[in-house]
Amino acid sequence: QEESKFGIARSDIHSFSEGLNPSDYPNVVFSGLMSMGSLTHDVVLTKKEFSEAQNYFQQIKSTYFPTLESFKELSIGMSGDYKIAIEYGSTMVRIGSAVFE
Repeated sequence: QEESKFGIARSDIHSFSEGLNPSDYPNVVFSGLMSMGSLTHDVVLTKKEFSEAQNYFQQIKSTYFPTLESFKELSIGMSGDYKIAIEYGSTMVRIGSAVFE
Protein backbone atom coordinates (compact mmCIF):
# COMPACT_ATOMS: atom_id res chain seq x y z
CA GLN A 1 0.00 0.00 0.00
CA GLU A 2 3.00 2.33 -0.41
CA GLU A 3 2.44 5.07 -2.98
CA SER A 4 5.98 4.69 -4.35
CA LYS A 5 5.50 0.97 -5.09
CA PHE A 6 2.91 -0.54 -7.34
CA GLY A 7 2.21 -3.44 -9.61
CA ILE A 8 -0.74 -5.63 -10.38
CA ALA A 9 -3.38 -5.66 -7.68
CA ARG A 10 -4.33 -9.03 -6.23
CA SER A 11 -7.85 -8.55 -7.54
CA ASP A 12 -6.51 -8.15 -11.11
CA ILE A 13 -3.84 -10.85 -11.25
CA HIS A 14 -6.03 -13.54 -12.82
CA SER A 15 -7.47 -11.29 -15.52
CA PHE A 16 -3.99 -9.92 -16.24
CA SER A 17 -2.46 -13.40 -16.49
CA GLU A 18 -5.30 -14.72 -18.60
CA GLY A 19 -4.56 -12.11 -21.25
CA LEU A 20 -0.86 -12.97 -21.52
CA ASN A 21 0.40 -15.15 -24.31
CA PRO A 22 4.18 -15.57 -24.02
CA SER A 23 4.49 -16.19 -27.77
CA ASP A 24 3.24 -12.62 -28.32
CA TYR A 25 6.35 -11.35 -26.50
CA PRO A 26 9.35 -13.17 -28.00
CA ASN A 27 11.87 -10.92 -26.21
CA VAL A 28 10.35 -11.36 -22.75
CA VAL A 29 11.04 -14.28 -20.44
CA PHE A 30 8.06 -15.06 -18.22
CA SER A 31 9.90 -16.30 -15.16
CA GLY A 32 7.45 -16.08 -12.29
CA LEU A 33 5.84 -13.87 -9.72
CA MET A 34 7.34 -11.17 -7.52
CA SER A 35 5.50 -9.86 -4.50
CA MET A 36 6.26 -7.19 -1.95
CA GLY A 37 5.26 -7.79 1.63
CA SER A 38 4.24 -5.03 3.99
CA LEU A 39 7.02 -3.12 5.68
CA THR A 40 6.40 -4.51 9.15
CA HIS A 41 7.88 -6.46 12.03
CA ASP A 42 4.59 -8.37 12.39
CA VAL A 43 5.65 -11.96 11.67
CA VAL A 44 2.04 -13.16 11.54
CA LEU A 45 1.19 -10.60 8.83
CA THR A 46 4.37 -11.41 6.90
CA LYS A 47 3.57 -15.13 6.94
CA LYS A 48 0.00 -14.43 5.80
CA GLU A 49 1.19 -12.29 2.89
CA PHE A 50 3.88 -14.78 1.85
CA SER A 51 1.38 -17.63 2.03
CA GLU A 52 -0.96 -15.65 -0.23
CA ALA A 53 1.89 -14.96 -2.67
CA GLN A 54 2.78 -18.64 -2.73
CA ASN A 55 -0.86 -19.55 -3.42
CA TYR A 56 -1.13 -16.98 -6.22
CA PHE A 57 2.08 -18.26 -7.77
CA GLN A 58 0.82 -21.84 -7.75
CA GLN A 59 -2.57 -20.80 -9.18
CA ILE A 60 -1.07 -18.65 -11.93
CA LYS A 61 1.46 -21.31 -12.91
CA SER A 62 -1.01 -24.20 -12.98
CA THR A 63 -3.81 -22.22 -14.66
CA TYR A 64 -2.03 -20.02 -17.21
CA PHE A 65 1.54 -21.30 -17.65
CA PRO A 66 1.55 -25.03 -16.82
CA THR A 67 3.98 -25.97 -19.59
CA LEU A 68 6.16 -22.86 -19.52
CA GLU A 69 9.45 -24.11 -18.08
CA SER A 70 10.78 -20.61 -17.40
CA PHE A 71 7.86 -19.80 -15.07
CA LYS A 72 9.45 -21.12 -11.89
CA GLU A 73 10.50 -18.16 -9.75
CA LEU A 74 8.65 -16.89 -6.71
CA SER A 75 10.41 -13.75 -5.57
CA ILE A 76 9.29 -12.74 -2.10
CA GLY A 77 11.31 -11.56 0.86
CA MET A 78 13.90 -8.95 1.61
CA SER A 79 16.75 -8.56 4.08
CA GLY A 80 14.54 -8.58 7.16
CA ASP A 81 12.25 -11.44 6.26
CA TYR A 82 14.09 -13.65 3.80
CA LYS A 83 14.08 -16.67 6.13
CA ILE A 84 10.28 -16.57 6.32
CA ALA A 85 10.11 -16.10 2.55
CA ILE A 86 12.16 -19.25 1.99
CA GLU A 87 9.72 -21.15 4.22
CA TYR A 88 6.98 -20.08 1.82
CA GLY A 89 8.75 -21.19 -1.34
CA SER A 90 10.69 -18.13 -2.34
CA THR A 91 13.28 -18.98 -4.97
CA MET A 92 14.67 -15.45 -5.09
CA VAL A 93 15.01 -12.86 -2.33
CA ARG A 94 15.99 -9.21 -2.57
CA ILE A 95 18.80 -8.46 -0.18
CA GLY A 96 19.48 -4.75 -0.04
CA SER A 97 19.90 -3.20 3.38
CA ALA A 98 21.79 -6.23 4.74
CA VAL A 99 24.54 -5.57 2.22
CA PHE A 100 25.31 -2.29 3.98
CA GLU A 101 25.32 -3.62 7.55
